[in-house]
Amino acid sequence: MTAKEFESLVNKRFQYCKEVLINKGNDYAPDTKDRLSNFREIAKRTVLNPLDIWTVLFEKHILSIETYMSKRNLESESIEDRITDTINYLLLGEALILEDKDSIAYVEPDEVPPQKLPTYLDKGKAPRGY
Repeated sequence: MTAKEFESLVNKRFQYCKEVLINKGNDYAPDTKDRLSNFREIAKRTVLNPLDIWTVLFEKHILSIETYMSKRNLESESIEDRITDTINYLLLGEALILEDKDSIAYVEPDEVPPQKLPTYLDKGKAPRGY
């Protein structure tokens, strides 16, 4: 693939991502004031938080791409649509992360001495998503 072909692919994919994100957003989060409301609503119904909900749903998209890679076929949606959904979930994840940082006293890792950084080993459990 030439650089020009790749640039065209990127431009088309991101334009399609934007269209899908807006259209599906109306279905998943009809409250246009809060595009992340579906993650919060599911979190209220479970013992998970919105970022955990995102992780589970994102993994579903990754698994579908892995299925395509092993079978070279998907039954319900095209691989292109799965890729679009995965890109869009990364954007939704970024929005949730930004919101999460705003809601807690977030400290950048380089502001804390390394010996003070908590690790999942200290708590005896794996970090979120593992």
